[in-house]
Amino acid sequence: MMMNKSPWAIAAVLALFAGTASAAAVYNWKEGGTTKYSDTPRGLKIGKSNVMNVRTQTVIPQSAARPTMPESLADRQAQLSQEIAMRNRQVEEQNAKALEHNQKIEQCNNARSSRRLAEGARNREQLIQKYDEEIARHCNG
Repeated sequence: MMMNKSPWAIAAVLALFAGTASAAAVYNWKEGGTTKYSDTPRGLKIGKSNVMNVRTQTVIPQSAARPTMPESLADRQAQLSQEIAMRNRQVEEQNAKALEHNQKIEQCNNARSSRRLAEGARNREQLIQKYDEEIARHCNG
């Protein structure tokens, strides 16, 4: 058995659900002594307006902890260029260290190889002493 519901009751229930489903952020700020409300932040900049929850009637104040973004595109590009330059310097330093390390390993291997070859030479004692010094210098002991 179906109950007969009035169209007004159905409309009221639908309006109630539609209001909660579309509860988007509402921004508010003081301007000229009056409080302004809008669905977009003041000047389209989020940090300049409070956010108000319509359902709970609570206001979230502006967050002062937000990092400040440069205002103009040129400022943003300059900041990005500085960050990229810093990263490039770090990569160059890492590459230089890796190259230096690889060269040291190569010099060490060359000194050890030369020492092995010197063991069969006529002036063996002089060469062995020379290559032992190179091994000590390039191979850390």
